Amino acid sequence: MNAKYRASSQLQARLELLQLRAAVERQSLAVHTQQLGLQLSPKHWLDKAHDLRGGQLLTKGFSLALQYPYLTSALASMLVRRRWRALKWTGLALAVWQTFYMAKNKNF
Repeated sequence: MNAKYRASSQLQARLELLQLRAAVERQSLAVHTQQLGLQLSPKHWLDKAHDLRGGQLLTKGFSLALQYPYLTSALASMLVRRRWRALKWTGLALAVWQTFYMAKNKNF
């Protein structure tokens, strides 16, 4: 009887521990989801972009494009359309300008 009671109490303690762990993980997920929502909000991005200069903003855009390839793919598909041709050439010119600008700063 004592062994059955001990096994039963150990099982109850294990179940309680697993329920507690699940509750902590749910709470952690909720907090991280809320923080991610705040970080991805347009207001947060505009506040961060306001502090950057032109070259830094462009560099940040390139790093963001590398970090999120699906976003880059969606933007590229939009740029392929005929009405976006001028924007595509402008983007290319800005990329070339940024490359020359960064190369010039490394030489000095």
